[in-house]
Amino acid sequence: GYRFYSLDQCMTVDVVQQMQAIGFSLDEIANILNEDDPDSFEQAVSDRLEKMEEELGALMRAKRVGERHLSAFEAIRNCPECGMISLEPLEERVILRLGICNPRVTQVDLTGAQFMEEWEVHLRVLKRAIMERGLPLTLFYHVGCIISHDRLTKRDLAIDDSFVFLNRTTGRLFDESPDRFPAGTYLTMYCDTLVDEQGRYTEPVNVARLLDYASKHGYAVVGDYFGIDMAETPHFRKEGRNMIYKLCMRVETPSESI
Repeated sequence: GYRFYSLDQCMTVDVVQQMQAIGFSLDEIANILNEDDPDSFEQAVSDRLEKMEEELGALMRAKRVGERHLSAFEAIRNCPECGMISLEPLEERVILRLGICNPRVTQVDLTGAQFMEEWEVHLRVLKRAIMERGLPLTLFYHVGCIISHDRLTKRDLAIDDSFVFLNRTTGRLFDESPDRFPAGTYLTMYCDTLVDEQGRYTEPVNVARLLDYASKHGYAVVGDYFGIDMAETPHFRKEGRNMIYKLCMRVETPSESI
């Protein structure tokens, strides 16, 4: 049951095993070696390495998706007390603004059920736009919303924009004009729904609560409002989106303004 090779064949055996290690089949190896052409050999290895890079990228994206799902379960199970306003220092992050694809999501007088339906329509259009632009579908995850500082000062709480966070890899696709979630001190509030028991759409109500809290405590609102979808999964609720949603409004406290 043993096969014996001459000393002259040892190098060939070594090369065959090395080529197997980088993913060539025995038939592919035989064809490459039988060509006896160094240029073809070099090109075949180069092509294999390029394919491996693509596969590694796909694996890393898949790994991040898996990590996000685990993070979502952890966030939902360990959510801070919902409805409580607190000050929180947050780091800068790179974001990609997605625009408003469904204008009805900007209407603050919708009922909770109406808003959630219109938001789902908005997400479907965004998802298609991301795919049509050839961007990685992993970007379509936890889409948040923005209300501009100008609107906040006027108490006009209609959504201006939607966005997703970018990681280091996808962020390089947009280095020419990156948008930022700026570092700073934020008034924050966690919520586990955007619809209250009376069926109202609660995001504008809660943003107004943040504005009132800032005014009461002498905090200057110095940035946009970001509504961040921290976690969502269909596994805790039979219908609709089960989520942990974080409201963030950048402020300057009296001690910071001195």
